[in-house]
Amino acid sequence: MIMEKFKKQKSIDSFCQKNEPKEFSDYSLAKFIQKNKKSSVLFAKQGRMEKFSTESLNFHYIKSANQPNFQSLDGFVNFKKRIYHKQKRNTGRDLYLEIQERYGDWRNYATDLLRGSVQGVSVARMWNVSIVGSLIFGMFLMTFIYRYLGPNAAANSNRNKANKEMQQILGDSAEKPNEDEKNYEDYVSKIMNDYKDDADSEKKLKENILEMVKGTPMEKMAPFIAKQDRIVAAFLVAIAKKESSWGVHVPVLNGEDCYNYWGYRGIREKMGTGGHTCFDSPKDAVETVAKRVDFLVNSEKRNTPEKLKVWKCGYDCSWDDPSAVRKWINDVDYYFKKFDKFAEE
Repeated sequence: MIMEKFKKQKSIDSFCQKNEPKEFSDYSLAKFIQKNKKSSVLFAKQGRMEKFSTESLNFHYIKSANQPNFQSLDGFVNFKKRIYHKQKRNTGRDLYLEIQERYGDWRNYATDLLRGSVQGVSVARMWNVSIVGSLIFGMFLMTFIYRYLGPNAAANSNRNKANKEMQQILGDSAEKPNEDEKNYEDYVSKIMNDYKDDADSEKKLKENILEMVKGTPMEKMAPFIAKQDRIVAAFLVAIAKKESSWGVHVPVLNGEDCYNYWGYRGIREKMGTGGHTCFDSPKDAVETVAKRVDFLVNSEKRNTPEKLKVWKCGYDCSWDDPSAVRKWINDVDYYFKKFDKFAEE
């Protein structure tokens, strides 16, 4: 009794509760959807394909008016075959024919030009292309002008003239093939004769010097003096006679001959008596003193005993005895003139 009473009682809150239908879950269906929700299906001529790949992007689907409606099961089952379309490629010939047909009438060309486009090519791009073409043509034209009408053409013409003249010259020289050889032989012969004359002159000068200084210490210097210029050799012999009597009265160092027969005063490591220079050998003495004499004769033009008195008293002889200076000049001049007599013989 009490239980029946309890069953009949209802809570007030029960009237506000929403009675929702219980959800029905199908595990196998959910698993199938989860597995295939990202897959694609292609309905091709060969049939239904779950795995496929397109060869190019030119294939695309065309929406049909009778495209199946997937909102209902009837639309899913009853659908018509899909239509596939491949985009046609316009070849160069097709494009050419299309342009030719398009602009066969000048009015179409004018219309497209005013509109700012000619088969997809803008006026600005056409302008740029024309500028580039003009530059290329101009460069080609300038190269052509420079090559055939510019300085190179004149140079080639002058070169051809020069070649012709050279051929003429060669032709003339061919008539006298031995003329240059003859001149060369004459030149060599002249050099050899001059060398022979110099050798003969040196030999003769050596004999003359030996004839003068024979029996004196200066005799051993004769071969080296004979190699010098004739006027320098004459001064070497004449000054040595005046200053040392050809090596009889000379400065010494530690009792040894200094080979200074000219009174030469040059600062060296070895210095003899009286502040005179000591030389290492007769050859060293002749070559050193000859350089100084050659400088005075050729550079300062002191080619006479009168002008060469600087050897006696320097560039200012006011301090020296004039009579001694005059005697020095006369004694040197006496032996200097003997070389002129040797030259006349």
